[in-house]
Amino acid sequence: MMPDSERFRSALTLCEFVTGMAYVMETAGGLDEAMSDRLDECVQPVRTARDWLWSAGGSMMRNESLPGDFDYGLEVAQSRALLALPEIKALLEETCDAFRRAKCGNALRTGL
Repeated sequence: MMPDSERFRSALTLCEFVTGMAYVMETAGGLDEAMSDRLDECVQPVRTARDWLWSAGGSMMRNESLPGDFDYGLEVAQSRALLALPEIKALLEETCDAFRRAKCGNALRTGL
């Protein structure tokens, strides 16, 4: 079994990846309202888990005792992030398809 610090870093990295991808997708544009709602719905539990990890990490940095639910919290955080990945992938593919259709449509209209 990995030490607590490695398990913590692994879970935090995964949550940061998921929330970072969501942030990029939100700020880049191209998501219609329904897609944005789907993204928010799948990423919100990961954001909550990430916030818990930050709090637990603060305890680790201050050499305080870990939360009593530390092991469970790590599992929940990792599970939430892993569950969100397929939905983010699907939304990313849909967004890329929409950009391609828009680009192809513009190229046809302009003769490029």
